[in-house]
Amino acid sequence: MKLTVYLHPLGDDSLELLDTLIPETARKIVSARWPVDSDDPALPKILRSGDSTSGFWVSAESVFTAAELREFSHFEVICRKLNRETDEDYDWNMAACLRAPLTDRGGDSPIRLATGFSLSRIAMKPNMIGAIGDWTGEYVVGSAVADAFKSNDFSGVAFLPVRNPKTDAPHAGFFQIYSESVLEPAESQLYSTYLSHWTRLVRIVSQCRSSSFDGGRW
Repeated sequence: MKLTVYLHPLGDDSLELLDTLIPETARKIVSARWPVDSDDPALPKILRSGDSTSGFWVSAESVFTAAELREFSHFEVICRKLNRETDEDYDWNMAACLRAPLTDRGGDSPIRLATGFSLSRIAMKPNMIGAIGDWTGEYVVGSAVADAFKSNDFSGVAFLPVRNPKTDAPHAGFFQIYSESVLEPAESQLYSTYLSHWTRLVRIVSQCRSSSFDGGRW
């Protein structure tokens, strides 16, 4: 497997930096995002150099071979949309997370299965999946996504309301996708490779002043 990192330049100076450091033959720009392999030696240099520019939004996706995909029994929903929080949303959502009890599900540390999130604005289409803030690890989905799950009889998943603080009522047509079904801790070479790629990327991005993650899992 490999991890493809997508860099979205936040200013003309960031764009000029990418134009300088990424060879023209390697440019496969997708929706204004420049892909770079996570193990490319150029990636840390680009992100470090980005601190002298406007920086980048960073996202990533795992890319598996056909043989690797045949090993999987479960797949994870991912998103490319970040629904940013206001200060009020953040305070509400942090309180919601802290209310959820810590639960031991066999991993390295206990987890919280939090619900009751708030977003002042959801700028998504019905067929989209988006992150609730940039830190919760929780997703909001549109009505078309929820309907797709329901019509295919998927089990163990629920679609919970997301509060609109402007009305103190749930957003119409958007839901937190939620499940209390938790997989057993994974133990495989493939998972170890996946984890090492993501751990390295998080470490690199966390050292940057001008760049940060923009949605998705990290």
